[in-house]
Amino acid sequence: MFAFFGSRGLFAYDLEGTLLWQKDFGVRMRMDMAFGEGTALTLHDNRLLLHFDHLDTGFLVMLDPATGREIWRAKRTERFNWAAPYVATHNGRRQIVMSGETVRGYDFGSGELLWAAEGLGENTIPQPVQHGDLVFAMSRHTIRMLMAIRLGRRGELTNTDAIAWSTPRGVSYTPSPLLHDGRLYVLSDNGLLSAFDAATGKPLYHRRGCRSRTASRRPRSAPMAGCISPPRTRTSSSASAIGWRCWPPTRCKGSHLSPRRSSLMAISTCGVRPTCSR
Repeated sequence: MFAFFGSRGLFAYDLEGTLLWQKDFGVRMRMDMAFGEGTALTLHDNRLLLHFDHLDTGFLVMLDPATGREIWRAKRTERFNWAAPYVATHNGRRQIVMSGETVRGYDFGSGELLWAAEGLGENTIPQPVQHGDLVFAMSRHTIRMLMAIRLGRRGELTNTDAIAWSTPRGVSYTPSPLLHDGRLYVLSDNGLLSAFDAATGKPLYHRRGCRSRTASRRPRSAPMAGCISPPRTRTSSSASAIGWRCWPPTRCKGSHLSPRRSSLMAISTCGVRPTCSR
């Protein structure tokens, strides 16, 4: 188990809670507006990937997860990125796709920069995903954009035909997209569920469902599906868990209570509205 705390380093534990190793990268991150430093890690084929993107020069690094030994380090100049690295495979060759104002691809074995494509805004959080020879990356802060980038190219890809399609509508700030059966699903933080044909970018639908902040409380690398029908005061966090916002805060029987800023969310695991009282 790995815990990454930015400037405070990386810690590896076994499942009994014993510290196996820790690593100080010698970096004191400088963040805008005191934003958090930690980002999601990526574990792939016995290799651990993490990045230090901050206001000073950062880097992407590959480690041996068993020992913490550094295998390679690639310089980066992205200031506002919290998206986890994504390992894509194309024509038998693996590459690491990193989001940011400029999306970049790095060789998995060496960390060599393979390609770069500008077009996104600041504060990239959704993890890129792959469909065939396309990789998808998006942003919503400062620039609303979802880009489909064609793999297999080298060098500068900005404003070339390597950008297979793009759209500013239906993008998310926090949740990562979900790919299934040739469709790309995106849930925005304000409850808009969008579906696209992954190959062409054709919008299949944009549906306004439950206006909920639960989307932004999911793990950044975990897609989330929400309900897509009224009423607005009802949210679904899974197929069998239905929640009702209670105001003023209440005590509810037969349910969980989830603090939600100024109110509480009552989660019923059977789909039946819980009995609430003050």
